[in-house]
Amino acid sequence: MKRIWIKIIAFFPLGDVTVLIADGRALCKRGSVRKLLLSELTDLARSNQISDGCIHISSTDNAGCKLSFYGIPVNQHQRLRNVWAANWR
Repeated sequence: MKRIWIKIIAFFPLGDVTVLIADGRALCKRGSVRKLLLSELTDLARSNQISDGCIHISSTDNAGCKLSFYGIPVNQHQRLRNVWAANWR
């Protein structure tokens, strides 16, 4: 049931970029993301047993990004932010 809700949330336009984690694999659903970033997110999801989740990324005024997580444990949020910050450009 959780998997269905995560997929529904991924289709809402809640950010400029949407990354869906399905079966431990990161897929870009909206916007464009580098292949290296998707590969790193996939590795992180598999090593931390994150099977399903959604990340919405919105641009902020000061050239930064705001990441919103759905279905991902709170203790993994900072790791995902670190991977995003290191690989998004």
